[in-house]
Amino acid sequence: MILTKYLKIIIPTSFYLRLKKQRDKVRCWLSYQSDFKRFWHYSHTEEGGGKNALAAKILAASHIIERSFSLPHIRLGFGEEKIRAMIGMLSRYEELGYNIDAMAYTNSLDVLREYFQYHKDKEYDLGTFGDDIQQVLPDSEKGAGYLTVTATDLTEKARGDFRSCALSRYSVRTYGSKPVSEEKIRESMEIARKTPSVCNRQSWNAYWIKSDDAKAKLINLQNGLSGFGHQVDSFLIVTTDLCTFLKGGERNQAFVDGGLYAMSLLYALHYVGLGACPCNWCMPPKSDQKLRDALDIGRNENIIVVIAIGSLPDEVRVSKSVRKSVSDTINIR
Repeated sequence: MILTKYLKIIIPTSFYLRLKKQRDKVRCWLSYQSDFKRFWHYSHTEEGGGKNALAAKILAASHIIERSFSLPHIRLGFGEEKIRAMIGMLSRYEELGYNIDAMAYTNSLDVLREYFQYHKDKEYDLGTFGDDIQQVLPDSEKGAGYLTVTATDLTEKARGDFRSCALSRYSVRTYGSKPVSEEKIRESMEIARKTPSVCNRQSWNAYWIKSDDAKAKLINLQNGLSGFGHQVDSFLIVTTDLCTFLKGGERNQAFVDGGLYAMSLLYALHYVGLGACPCNWCMPPKSDQKLRDALDIGRNENIIVVIAIGSLPDEVRVSKSVRKSVSDTINIR
């Protein structure tokens, strides 16, 4: 503190401000370095990730299979390579002595059971692949998989109290033919405006992608839209403006505020009676820049999430996507 006061006295103000800016830049860089080391250790090494990392991989693999049942068209016999990889992870999970009553493990078995039963009902012979699935399936009630809900039921629950709205929201990947109106998009954004943000800076923007040309460019870059992107009426791309954040201490706040806004928007879209599905934008820099160039999104904006939107059909298949229990996620100190 004394040194800072002394420097202000003996050096020109302009030079002091440049020096201070360089100091802040170094501090920000060091913060990112710390983030990188911690992220790499816990997400890319078995020593760091352990049980949680393997459970997350199993959940991700099972969801890829589960969500396929919510697509407009299901290809029989799909996903054999992914399922064999998931069976291998389940075996490793058990061999390591991890808790086989944990949700990640039991949910994945339920997804496999649903997959096997679906093909059995369709009288489709999975061959030896089906035998391999059966070998890992214990006798128990199923919780994962998919269910069929009506648009009327979804709309009524969305218009109930908040608990009813939140618990009846699903990621919808099959849409009706009725076009999405600008009125409903604006109403959703009006509701989402109430989202909290750091110092009320409201850094978010939403790009409504509705032209065929713009949608085609987005679908070509976002690999999670295969199987249902062609049915999507339009997209909302949520971004946050980096110009609204200060110093290294706020380096991750753009994603926090953007995520909060995106969730508010998903609840709001459900409330106004639209089907929506959040699609991640975890893309390499080259793909990220291609989307920016195609849709005129500035480099000052972080792309947070892509939301597919459409009207609700009379009936729609949705993934059950079983959630962890509160006891699995609450930590009391």
